[in-house]
Amino acid sequence: MKCIPSAALLIIATLLAPGVASQQAKKRPSQEQMKFGLEGSVIQPVPIPDAVLAMLRTDSEVRTSRCVDEGQPSPSVSASWFEASQIHLDGPVEIDLLVKAKDGCLFGANIGPFWIFKKTPHGYELLLAVSALGVEVLPSRTNGHKDVSAGAVAGGKAVSVFYKFDGRRYQESANKVQEIK
Repeated sequence: MKCIPSAALLIIATLLAPGVASQQAKKRPSQEQMKFGLEGSVIQPVPIPDAVLAMLRTDSEVRTSRCVDEGQPSPSVSASWFEASQIHLDGPVEIDLLVKAKDGCLFGANIGPFWIFKKTPHGYELLLAVSALGVEVLPSRTNGHKDVSAGAVAGGKAVSVFYKFDGRRYQESANKVQEIK
């Protein structure tokens, strides 16, 4: 039996590692995205359900954006203007959606809309609508649902707003303002 030099073993291990890692990744559930930036992409986008798109079409942030001409009919609001990610606010079984603006015509100056929807037996329910530079789903919980923070930068200050679930919707619970030096 021949001895394989340790350098050769290292090369073989390096070449095989990506295949082993991808097989292991297939066996365990994918990591859920918890941080969403306005200009960043959703890591695992999902289609936006028609019921959610219908709510987005009537949202005041969307209706007053540069995307929509005054008097333009709601059906002209396109799903391509948004991207969505599945999130789990109340546990691993239910599926909620975080939807964010994708088209720059929905953005303001360092700010844009984010929405969180909960799937119910009757469709979808809007739990939070917020304009921010980024949104994070936090590990802490209130009334069974994960807490949420939204951040923005304005006037030389970084602003963080924290939301807690009150049993029906997310409500602002605290905020923090820091000077940017």
